[in-house]
Amino acid sequence: LRQIDAALLRIQAFEQENPERVRTTPSVCPLRGALVLTSAFRTRRSPFTKQLEFHPGLDFAAPEGMPIHATADGVVAFAGKLPVSHGSNWWRYGNLVAVRNGDQYVTLYGHCAEVKVRAGQRVSRGDVLATVGNSGWSISPHVYYEVRKRDAAGEPRPVDPLIYILDRRWPNEERPLFGGRNAPPPNSYELLPRGLGR
Repeated sequence: LRQIDAALLRIQAFEQENPERVRTTPSVCPLRGALVLTSAFRTRRSPFTKQLEFHPGLDFAAPEGMPIHATADGVVAFAGKLPVSHGSNWWRYGNLVAVRNGDQYVTLYGHCAEVKVRAGQRVSRGDVLATVGNSGWSISPHVYYEVRKRDAAGEPRPVDPLIYILDRRWPNEERPLFGGRNAPPPNSYELLPRGLGR
């Protein structure tokens, strides 16, 4: 117990010394209330192409129209529908909101119905960004949630969002702590379109 107390004191001291980093680190679920995790951060078979692909985020099934909240403070980098010219996978997310969270993270929210923010807008953790929808390549109402963390070269690479959702409990929640910290190989996901990550 003394070791746990000492660790908690170190964490509290870090939070007090780095308030901006705390505010811009994703730490909550983008949805409140009833939801179902339908697809995790893993290799899966695409429901559309039937090919194996890496799914670099989480899919949460939820009622259409449910508010989607910012998971950290940041600036909206994009809000709307990306054209196919930005990459074949990006337009599949339908209505998409991308938020730059400080200099470390980018969070993405896809398949939205109504987008409530605009590019350049500052948002705080908990602000409503959009509503759950069924836009893009989607078979039912849900939100796609992705967290990207900058690597040593400054490239935002996907990380398991479950590590960054501290306000909910998950079955086998220790799994991402041991296996989900590393980003997938670069050829298994698309780089962010220009302007979204910088």
